[in-house]
Amino acid sequence: MKAILEIKDRCTSCMACYNICKVKAIAMLEDDEGFMHPQINEATCTNCLFCEKVCPEINENDNKTTNLIQKAYYGWHNDDNIRKRSSSGGAFTAFADYILKNNGVVFGAVYDKEKQMVLHKSTDECNLDAMRKSKYVQSYIGDSFNKVKTNLQQGKKVFYVGTPCQIAGLKMFCDDENLITCDFICHGVPPMSLLLEDFKLLENKYHDKIINFDFRPKVKSWSYDFISLFLNPVKEKISHGVLIAITKDSLII
Repeated sequence: MKAILEIKDRCTSCMACYNICKVKAIAMLEDDEGFMHPQINEATCTNCLFCEKVCPEINENDNKTTNLIQKAYYGWHNDDNIRKRSSSGGAFTAFADYILKNNGVVFGAVYDKEKQMVLHKSTDECNLDAMRKSKYVQSYIGDSFNKVKTNLQQGKKVFYVGTPCQIAGLKMFCDDENLITCDFICHGVPPMSLLLEDFKLLENKYHDKIINFDFRPKVKSWSYDFISLFLNPVKEKISHGVLIAITKDSLII
């Protein structure tokens, strides 16, 4: 228990400890910068130390995900429409469709408009389209690791997509031949609270409510980096500075 609290500067908020705790003694709370870290209720904790056993940072040298990669491939979806609705080449959709056709379950990052958070959900909870496209903020794992284990125990194939840190935590939490994971090259994620602060600044500036966002719209091509913010209502068209345009549907910056 004590070791979990001592590695706060290395904690990646993978939430493996949160999911493994049977007595719910661990809560994930935001720090001053908006990142989630585990807090332990000592009155509830049974000192089973399961939280330490699944922590990929404490067990860094024993992490199962450190095996050397034997082969590497690249590719893209051959459906033009799927690629346009994806951040990159649409490979996620191809993998996910295979799992779903085999009566499996897919887990991915989904933006929840009501909670204003990026959450990890499954295709039992939302459609696949909500999982498409990159979300460049920290996603909240919640109890999704436990949901993965439940599906695996039912003999289902599970496809889980997350950051390398999240996948490392999941692999420590449970590993099964029916569990297929996918991570990506990641240079770190900012907290959701930082993005919401930016939203407030833009809402105040343009007197409109931001109702959705797209980090990687293909407004010109794959080679340009833009953020598309969907406003309601749209009142004007502007073109100056880093702001390109407010179209009928969105603000492109």
